[in-house]
Amino acid sequence: GWAYAVIAFEDEGGETSIALEEGAMWLDDALPGNFSLRGGKFLADFGKWNTIHVHDRAYAFMPGPSEEFFGGELNVSGLELHHWFGVGDLPVRWSVGVAPQFGEESSDLGDVGMPQSSTEFSGEALGRRTPSQFLYTARVTAQHDVGLNGFFQWGLSAIHTPAGLAAPADTNGDDLVDAQMEASQTTVALDLSVRLPDPATRTAHAASVELYANSREVWDEGSAALENRDANGIWSDYEYSFNPEWSAGVYGAWWQAAANDLGAEWFTGAEAASSRALFLTWHLSHFNRLRLQCAQESPLDAENSWTLVLQWTVILGNHAHPLDW
Repeated sequence: GWAYAVIAFEDEGGETSIALEEGAMWLDDALPGNFSLRGGKFLADFGKWNTIHVHDRAYAFMPGPSEEFFGGELNVSGLELHHWFGVGDLPVRWSVGVAPQFGEESSDLGDVGMPQSSTEFSGEALGRRTPSQFLYTARVTAQHDVGLNGFFQWGLSAIHTPAGLAAPADTNGDDLVDAQMEASQTTVALDLSVRLPDPATRTAHAASVELYANSREVWDEGSAALENRDANGIWSDYEYSFNPEWSAGVYGAWWQAAANDLGAEWFTGAEAASSRALFLTWHLSHFNRLRLQCAQESPLDAENSWTLVLQWTVILGNHAHPLDW
């Protein structure tokens, strides 16, 4: 087997923090056939892009649906079993996982005596872990050849925790949290990706889309009980490479509040948010990239905001991803 680690040094507000984003081991040859096992802390095999860090994506920032439903990247600590096989010339891969801890750390979990109304997706939400509080994951994906050099990939993913989230509850109507209830969440996702390079002109088209259907339990003050809330989300991006050095693209996302009580209707605008961006990328080399991005976000219950981003990414030494499909 082999192991890897991803350590982040982040400077926020004049204070530098160090975080272990990933630290895991893969067992490949130790298992029979085309099975492999991953254990440790890692980005879960959910959707096409969750295993790819933000700096390696075609645009800056996380998609809004991921932020809303998972709190950002879906980071877990546990085990994942993978297997791939061929159906003729078609490669197919599936995985299942179990994670006693999951999600990003949060300092706003609705402590008793504090005003808080939303269920939190956080690894430390309940302070203890039993099988009912674990996160369970599954994914199946296949990659089809398109033309001489292109590919089309589809994937189906799902996560479920029976009681792993913390739902702050106001049980006596004083607008303060009196308890944290054990809540469930289930998310199903469909992802589609295509890349069509043209070696003759050295151009390429690349596009991805991910659709989410989310169901989460939240505390309902009216019924004084946990109730399911359904929400949808979608994000997509398209990038055109003019040549190996220059590319440009567009990104867009729409999502509903995970705790909305209006139902999972598509594009109604009720309790929903959206974002959009244009980006231009200059690939100075395979290891050196400069990106300019202009984005607008329409958040939940807030005014529209604009962001201008200049992102410079430099890679020193070998750089590869253990899961690229």
